[in-house]
Amino acid sequence: FENCVWTGPNRGFQFYKNTGDVTFRNCIISTSGGDLGVGLNNSGGSGAAAIKFEDCFLNGNKASYGVGCEDSAFFTFTRCTFVNVKGMAVNFNATSEGEVINCAIKGFESATTNGIIFANPSGANVLRNTVITGCVTGITDGGNGGIVSNDYNNFYNNGTDYNGFAAGANSISSDPLFVAPGAGDFRLSAGSPCIDAGDPSDTVPAFGGSVVDIGPIEFGSSAPPPALGDDIWVDGANGDDSNSGTSATDAFA
Repeated sequence: FENCVWTGPNRGFQFYKNTGDVTFRNCIISTSGGDLGVGLNNSGGSGAAAIKFEDCFLNGNKASYGVGCEDSAFFTFTRCTFVNVKGMAVNFNATSEGEVINCAIKGFESATTNGIIFANPSGANVLRNTVITGCVTGITDGGNGGIVSNDYNNFYNNGTDYNGFAAGANSISSDPLFVAPGAGDFRLSAGSPCIDAGDPSDTVPAFGGSVVDIGPIEFGSSAPPPALGDDIWVDGANGDDSNSGTSATDAFA
């Protein structure tokens, strides 16, 4: 699936057993109900599916968790953004695994109890180059002794950053200075501590600096499209298509 938008009152997707591999690229998934906020769940049996999300925006606000990864599934999130998720943003249970790389999770007031749960005690879980902010708990092992390779992240303004895990040696805890996160703009402002602070072994985008950034959008990127549900501002006289389109003073042309 590529360049798609899904919106609705319940789950976006339910992947049952024997699901084949699926990739979502540059998609928006927004739901407002059900027990899954953004409605992504592999369950119902040992599906062993590899489900990938690249450059996606996941918005959900009435759920026990945003993404449920169960029953031997493997979820990969790369350059994705999670907002308005109550409960927990991502739950990798005791039999599943996953990677979260160059993402952002922005908690929804006090309702986002956990950014990510990594509960598999023998899983190949990875968390890297990611910002988690505004959650009651950033990441937790779910009380199950889960493991995760966790480094080059930025945990900021959470009640507790790590539960059952320790911070990676190269991780930081500073305001990421997103441009306008409330309006869905998760670009980095000049001076952000996330610039060139990612894993130096990762590939740097062509327009990037000397090292990949922490977060979903490399510093210097053009403005992302407004998130689903935002007003779009257009000003034919004074606007600019390099703007974000999220306000009268930052309107598209």
